Amino acid sequence: MTNRYFVGLLLLLICAGAVAKKVAGVEFPAQITVENHQKLVLSGAGVRTKYFFNIYACALYVPHGTDKNSVFAADSRKRLIMHITYKEVSGDKLKNGFVEGIEANHKTRLPELKTRMDHFNTLFSTVHRGDEIILDFIPGKGVQVSAQGKVLGAVAGDDFAKAVLDIWLGPNPINNNLKQSLMSDI
Repeated sequence: MTNRYFVGLLLLLICAGAVAKKVAGVEFPAQITVENHQKLVLSGAGVRTKYFFNIYACALYVPHGTDKNSVFAADSRKRLIMHITYKEVSGDKLKNGFVEGIEANHKTRLPELKTRMDHFNTLFSTVHRGDEIILDFIPGKGVQVSAQGKVLGAVAGDDFAKAVLDIWLGPNPINNNLKQSLMSDI
């Protein structure tokens, strides 16, 4: 009877799309709970590579029922988790990567985003293998940055939050394979 229960539960989870993923040795749960007891489901997970090195494993969480067209809805809560897999990534390299990602997708809007980009970049420092950076996209507030379980700060504006999300999911993402992986389950 125990085996039937386990198999039934497993099938239920698979059918509901709630399946954990393991990428680059990092296990991402099928579902997480954020503030106000809101549940988000794993949209997909992948690895950011650069020059053949795995830099970080990344996962995107969205509300249940989100489709590819509504991932960018400003009224939709999202979370992106970056789990560092490389031995060390300097704060300057992180910042440069974020700036390049925003510039690639929002060239015409750079002047209006610059002050917030500068503030966003002050929230990052050197990270090491095993560290996690969490970006929470909060409707009406913008993007909140946490690392090692500690909130580092936030940058206001749904438009800025979208610009940050576009680093991975925009028309010119930092890596096309990673973009596809992050949206693979929706």
